[in-house]
Amino acid sequence: MTLLSAGCAVFETVIDIRLFFFLKKYKEKTITYSLFNVLFLVLMTLGVSLSFSGGHLPVILYVMLLVCEVLVIPMLTTVVTPQGIAVAGFKSITIEPADKYSYEYKQGKVIKETLYIFDKDHERPNALHFGIKNQKLVSMLNDNYNKHDYENPMLKE
Repeated sequence: MTLLSAGCAVFETVIDIRLFFFLKKYKEKTITYSLFNVLFLVLMTLGVSLSFSGGHLPVILYVMLLVCEVLVIPMLTTVVTPQGIAVAGFKSITIEPADKYSYEYKQGKVIKETLYIFDKDHERPNALHFGIKNQKLVSMLNDNYNKHDYENPMLKE
């Protein structure tokens, strides 16, 4: 299990380095997060910590799993550029074209505002919650992405 987590750490490190250079290369970009990804990471950390405190994990495996969880944080982001959305892979980071996506802002009862990014290839949209009210992102979406059958309330004057 320790070797598997070490392999995951190497894999995540390679992707993180590629993502770092990608972010450095593109000046016009925004980074958003999903609440569900953050909650999943918190629950995984809690589960690993509880398992360690219960004596079910050796120290080296506990440390490796925590390192993997820290290294996965950059991979949980959604990077939006005027050209499209960045998709991180082991070999490279590609930009899926903006015309492949549409977006929609929705108000909710529990979560005040959510940005949904619809991919034409997938049925279920990507729900984003953090960094979605950034004026740079709002104008980037309005200028380069299709609206998903609605009028953006943040752009009304």
